[in-house]
Amino acid sequence: MAKRVTALSTYRPRIKRGPIVEPPELAGAVARRTRLSPADVIYAASSIGEEALYLLRTGRSVRLPGLGMLTPSLDMEGNLNVRFVLDRTALRRASQGDKVFLGEMTHPEHRHKRPDDLVALWDAEHPDDPVED
Repeated sequence: MAKRVTALSTYRPRIKRGPIVEPPELAGAVARRTRLSPADVIYAASSIGEEALYLLRTGRSVRLPGLGMLTPSLDMEGNLNVRFVLDRTALRRASQGDKVFLGEMTHPEHRHKRPDDLVALWDAEHPDDPVED
């Protein structure tokens, strides 16, 4: 008997991840929208990253305009952890319009289906291995 989580993870929509956007590509895109050169964008981003890390190590949170906030914490052994919280305004901007997600996904036909619908689909396609109740 299959587990419910197996059916859900098999049929739920997932993002088809594209290649990682590396600094030169991102810098080029930012440069096209601003008066900065790609080299200036990379230099500024690197400088912000270095300074943010220093500030986090001193116990300060860092707000990144248009992105969110980095917040430091410690684990039980005193090791630094950093949590990122997406800016709600940025999230709302990203969720506007008819098509929220602009990339490719697997199983787009299963968007808006209930978990029980996906389990029923599993059971229909795997009669010899139905989901256990």
